[in-house]
Amino acid sequence: MKSLVINCSKDYNLGTEKITAWLKRNGHQVTKSKPGNTEFVGYDKVFLSAIYTWDLPILVKEAQKAINHTKVEIGGPAASVMPDYIFTETGIKSVFGLDDRFDLEPARYLSAYTSRGCIRNCEFCSVPIVEGKLREIPDFTPASYILDANILACSKSHIEKACEKLSSLPFVDFLHGLDARLLESWQVELFLKKLQMVVWRFTFDSLRHEAELKNALRILKHYGIKPKEKMIVYCLYGFKDTPKDAYERAKQVISLGAHPYAMRFQPMDALAKDRHIPDGWDANSLIEFGEFCNKPTLAWLYSLLRQYSKFLKSSSNSVCL
Repeated sequence: MKSLVINCSKDYNLGTEKITAWLKRNGHQVTKSKPGNTEFVGYDKVFLSAIYTWDLPILVKEAQKAINHTKVEIGGPAASVMPDYIFTETGIKSVFGLDDRFDLEPARYLSAYTSRGCIRNCEFCSVPIVEGKLREIPDFTPASYILDANILACSKSHIEKACEKLSSLPFVDFLHGLDARLLESWQVELFLKKLQMVVWRFTFDSLRHEAELKNALRILKHYGIKPKEKMIVYCLYGFKDTPKDAYERAKQVISLGAHPYAMRFQPMDALAKDRHIPDGWDANSLIEFGEFCNKPTLAWLYSLLRQYSKFLKSSSNSVCL
């Protein structure tokens, strides 16, 4: 069997890496490609995946070309969020949610999940749709970039076992952030004992959570972790807020010694990135706030990551941020 796997997103796609490993283990001859780079003649099946909904027009275009030559399967987070769009445009029913065929496929990956799902149900987040309720994955394959939506919501025994499995890695980065509302001293002690933490990432999506964020910083400082040297705080903006609110949160992060990283809200059904203009904002104010936060934060982060430059040269920059 000859199979073609296409990642329709620019970022590192763990799903396409897993399905490639699964296909190879099952005796398939696999070719990995990017959109627009491959003819579809001669393949028994084509697998298309997209992480973000704004990559779906590219995926649909590839599917429309491929269905004239071979069987096509569509999956990925974006496909779970907008299955009706894909079916309307291609006539293909996409795979919804996680794929049990290969989700636990062991191989060497850049990123990993030790758990899936989340205890929160944030309006702006697709995790409840794609991953469902929180569940732990004891048999995960270790990797340096951890993509859990909310690892601190897991049981103490799971967090301890996960840290043990990750302890041999040169570094560990909880890329999607830690929930400051759930941070406790024993977790920080465990991470410091077992893991080579690159950076501590948290979220600050609403001023309602200011007290919890300050408490998280207090715990880190107690253990000698300096926010200015080790801490990024993701600040969602453009979702039920105003520029005044967003700047207040960012400046609060700066005053606490940490680095704000602006995360612009994208609607669930966005077919183009950064086109949504929420009430109270305009195009310029959205861009200006992003630059206010991210230019200095990225300069600092790149400097911090230089010590891992040998590893990062073989990685997608998108994974590292």
